[in-house]
Amino acid sequence: MPEQGSTSSLKSTTALTPGGFNGWLMQTLIHGDSKNESTVQGVLKKKGDERWEQIKAGRAAMSFEELADILKEMNAENIGPDFANAAPRRKTPMNDQAFYDAVARNIETAEKMKQQLEELRAEAKKQEGYVSKLFSIVSHKDPVGKAMSDVAEFEKYCYKNGIKYDASQEKLVQGEKPRTKMDALKDSRFLLAAAGGAAIGLAGINLGLLPVLGLAPAAFFGVLPWLAAPFIGLNIYKSFSQYSIMKEAPTLLRFAAITAAGFAISMGVTMGMTALFGVVNPATIAAAAIPGGAAGGFSPMQYMLPIIGVFTAAALAFKRAKATVAGAFNNPSDKPGLAGKLTNAYNKAVGLVVNKYTAPVMVKAGELGGKATDLINKGFPKFIDYVGIPAVAVLMSATMATGGLGLLGAFAGYYVTAFTGLAVGGAAMMAAFYQMGCRSKDFKELGSAAATGFSLSSSSATMPKEREALKAIGVSAKTRDTVVPLGGVFNMYGTSLYMGLTAFYAMAMFNPAATLMNYVKTATTVMAIALGAPGIPASNITLLDPVLQQTGLVAAQIHKIYAMIIPADRILDMTQTALNVLGDMVAAVHPDRKRLRYRRAKNIKKIREMRLEKEKMLGVPSNDNQKLPVPQPAAAPVNDNQPAAENKAPEPKKAAPAGPRL
Repeated sequence: MPEQGSTSSLKSTTALTPGGFNGWLMQTLIHGDSKNESTVQGVLKKKGDERWEQIKAGRAAMSFEELADILKEMNAENIGPDFANAAPRRKTPMNDQAFYDAVARNIETAEKMKQQLEELRAEAKKQEGYVSKLFSIVSHKDPVGKAMSDVAEFEKYCYKNGIKYDASQEKLVQGEKPRTKMDALKDSRFLLAAAGGAAIGLAGINLGLLPVLGLAPAAFFGVLPWLAAPFIGLNIYKSFSQYSIMKEAPTLLRFAAITAAGFAISMGVTMGMTALFGVVNPATIAAAAIPGGAAGGFSPMQYMLPIIGVFTAAALAFKRAKATVAGAFNNPSDKPGLAGKLTNAYNKAVGLVVNKYTAPVMVKAGELGGKATDLINKGFPKFIDYVGIPAVAVLMSATMATGGLGLLGAFAGYYVTAFTGLAVGGAAMMAAFYQMGCRSKDFKELGSAAATGFSLSSSSATMPKEREALKAIGVSAKTRDTVVPLGGVFNMYGTSLYMGLTAFYAMAMFNPAATLMNYVKTATTVMAIALGAPGIPASNITLLDPVLQQTGLVAAQIHKIYAMIIPADRILDMTQTALNVLGDMVAAVHPDRKRLRYRRAKNIKKIREMRLEKEKMLGVPSNDNQKLPVPQPAAAPVNDNQPAAENKAPEPKKAAPAGPRL
């Protein structure tokens, strides 16, 4: 067992080795107390004297059953370990005193914790593509069993996978996974590719002139539409086949409104900025155009709206077929009056297509569609990495070698417009939060979640952080558990804002005489894709093509737009993801806005009462900006340090609305 002096060195580290953790565990259980040592020794010797000697010497691992028995015995003897003063610094359940209290009460048994870990692992494995990489699965045939065989391994497993202990729910929950330098490099792979290509181009080397590498841009942007169309369609299919549109209608309507607001902001900002600065001269993009880019040709993206409609209808048919197989639509509706008649008429009409004969076949076909979605979600990101990254590097080298930094200056009008639009969108989100009752402390939580989304560039990957921030703000658990998972799929406020900005700017450059139908098709495509597309890194490159196809541009013009946006694509992608996260949180805060306002009103009342009490004691008005009270003239006004509107806010007469305990 380590000497007492080793405690400080263990506490000062951010990571403990399994051996070091076992020593720390024994030390904190006993902490120099003979009664504690006798209790620990008695429990461990139940498996033999050798067991106590092995664990004491660090030659064997303590199991969770043994830890639970030790804590339970200590609790019965009214003694306890010293975890509060010697907890490891890294964030795991072993860093939470409430976790040990639960183990001592035998609420969290080893089997129950193992079941929770299995559930967390299974949930993480459902997340496809980039998100699946967030959950580190150790190379072992039974990783959870291995983790539960040793308290130190359990702590290590939880740390690697961001698992924490929620004292309010008394269960293990998924938190934010610790990020390494390698994670940061992976997240910045497109930015690094663009920067590397630019550096090579400025050195006078044009990678586009090389015989094999020069084919990468044309290959990437040529194949992209044929993979992106089924990728978008299948993911929309998967989204609508998993969620009930009717049941989640209020949340989905909020997402639709937020997405539409982003699109409206993009239209207004683009019109204003192009009128103020003009647009980029298309001739300046000629040197940066994609090498080998075609001048025209068929693209499935031209029919993206019908494709989305087909996959949406397929998802609804699949859900209806499953319900039919389960017998949910075999009996007439019991609704009274006209509603029941209309429901029965609708069910009969749908039953002509989805009935007991066709439903089993449709269910099997729908399950195949789910497997196809999983397959393309695994393959498409690899295509983006293996072909897209070199394509970006080649394109940047060709741009810099041909036009140099001056060419990027020629694109400044688009960059200024795009970042201005995203900034306006962010300001609109913050104004919405303020209107719903959020204040300075809440804005820190919002900013932290947005910063996580900015660094990860993935809305889905930021969901754990969103839950934490919403909990800190005061949003109920019921709202968090409903809105956040849906928001990772359906709410793409930043995506609609960015795609709208780029589409309208492209129309101003190449198609200033666009018809009303072009605008309608562009708006509809942006809304449809933004509401159903998965939040993955580099989604701009993936999702922009179908939007630009609806603007009336030909392939060569679309390639030039890509050449213009790619130099800043990574930063734009990260920024729009941060706005997506804020959009999710607006949709979550909105249902609980009255609750937040009530809490704010109670805080104002408490502050007033404290100040009045201080004034009564001092006989003079108080000034909270000073650490010690300083007498002031009797006629001096009270300094409430609050906005006037809040000072006049009436005290709520009703009790706080009932809701889940936070």
